[in-house]
Amino acid sequence: MQLLQHRILGEHSQPVYALCQGLSSYSFFSGGGDRIVAAWNLDAEPLALVYTTSSIYSLFADPRSNLLWVGQMNGDVLCLRISDGQILHRFELQRGSIFDLKALDEQRIGGLSRDGFFAQFDRESGAWLQGIALPVQSARSWMPFSSNEILLVGDPSGVLKCRIDVEVALAERYSICEWPIFSITRHPNGSWVFGGKDAGLYWFNTQMQEIQPKIEAHNYAIYGLAFSPSSKYLASCSRDKTLKIWDSKDLSFQLRLGKPVIKQAHSHSVNALLWLNDQQLISVSDDRTVRCWECKD
Repeated sequence: MQLLQHRILGEHSQPVYALCQGLSSYSFFSGGGDRIVAAWNLDAEPLALVYTTSSIYSLFADPRSNLLWVGQMNGDVLCLRISDGQILHRFELQRGSIFDLKALDEQRIGGLSRDGFFAQFDRESGAWLQGIALPVQSARSWMPFSSNEILLVGDPSGVLKCRIDVEVALAERYSICEWPIFSITRHPNGSWVFGGKDAGLYWFNTQMQEIQPKIEAHNYAIYGLAFSPSSKYLASCSRDKTLKIWDSKDLSFQLRLGKPVIKQAHSHSVNALLWLNDQQLISVSDDRTVRCWECKD
């Protein structure tokens, strides 16, 4: 794989922490310390969709309901209509920062706070459903496991497998490494890839058994992992100011996107990334920029 083009699409006025796919294959949303949700299209200038009351740490746009979910530093979750930016629901959870929002299943959206509170919302109406406190001290990422009532949750001592269909969450702990796990994604073959504070990639099968030893992936913490739409590539982003691309078949290294080879690359931590397609990768950073990387085999 090689880099064809790199361009800065625009900037926020403060560090940018969150990205999510928009309603089309060339649109997306970003948010960060300036408390603005920005709507982007590769063919047009960005628009400020809504101004919020706190820094934005997570975003999820649902094409089924045309609703956008916003997770904030102060623990609030906003549900707004994408067409006009109107806030339909504001949930003041008064928990830790909301680091991860995504679809739990066909009916529910899930949101995870830093202190381990897992909230569920109705996917069509945006209404509150229920919440449960998970037995974690600090959490940043989650994914549905074998069923929609079982989650994998990254925490300071590894990964927890948690049941959420009971009054008190039940958990089984897997000691992936001695450092916090910040990122979780599911491999195309159903296995799991984890990234965390120790800058390594960890690959485990569906039974949570290690497939291969730790991959020394970055120099500092890994903040984001994402497979390309065709599942051919895995991309990672890090506090070390770089993005890297890996072959999904064996997680072999393919391409590094960062200085000094690319002189105008990110100058600060890369906080989130998003594949628009197999050739175009979006990234956001503490340097306040939103960038597009165009690559090819």
